[in-house]
Amino acid sequence: IADKGMKVLKSLNFEKSREEHIYQLLYAEDMADRMSAARALKAYADDTPTFFALKQAALNDSFWAVRREATIYLGTMKHPDVKSAKFEIYKDKKSAVRNAAIVALEQFKTNDVAEFLKTALARDSSYVVQASCLQSLAEVDSVNAFPLARDFVDKESHRDMLRRSALNLFRTIHPKEAL
Repeated sequence: IADKGMKVLKSLNFEKSREEHIYQLLYAEDMADRMSAARALKAYADDTPTFFALKQAALNDSFWAVRREATIYLGTMKHPDVKSAKFEIYKDKKSAVRNAAIVALEQFKTNDVAEFLKTALARDSSYVVQASCLQSLAEVDSVNAFPLARDFVDKESHRDMLRRSALNLFRTIHPKEAL
C-alpha cells in the first residue's frame, strides 16, 4: 500500500497478485485501501477465492461503503453461489448495501428471486431499496411487476422516488397500459 489512506491526489498502477488484493481487501486498516482492493478484484470475475473474499467483505467489513463495493463486484461474478450470497447480504442494516444486493439480483430471472424481490418491496424501510426492487422486478418478472407498481404510483415518498420508479417501470414494460 502506497499512500496509506489515499491522502495524496494521484494515479498509480501497481501490479499485484490476486492474493495480495484479497489480503488487502480483508486486512487493510483504511477503508479506501479495502475499497481499492475490491475494485481490483473485479478482474478475477470467475475465480472462487475471489468470490469468497468479496463475500466475506460484503458480509463482515466494518465500513458500509466497503460492504457495498464488495456487493457490487460480487454481482458481476459468474460463481454459482452469487445468488445465495446476495440473499444473505440483503440482511445488512445499511440500505446502500441492501440496495446493491437488490440491483445485482435482477440478473437472475427465477421464481425465487421474484418472490424475494416482492417480499423486500413490501417490507424494506428504505425508499431507495423499494424503488430498486420495482426496477429489478421489471427485469425478473415483468408480468407481475406491473400490477405491483400500480400500488406505488399513489404512495408518498421522498422526492417521489417510488412514484418515479413505478412510472419508469410502466414506460418500459407496458407503455399503452400505463396511460
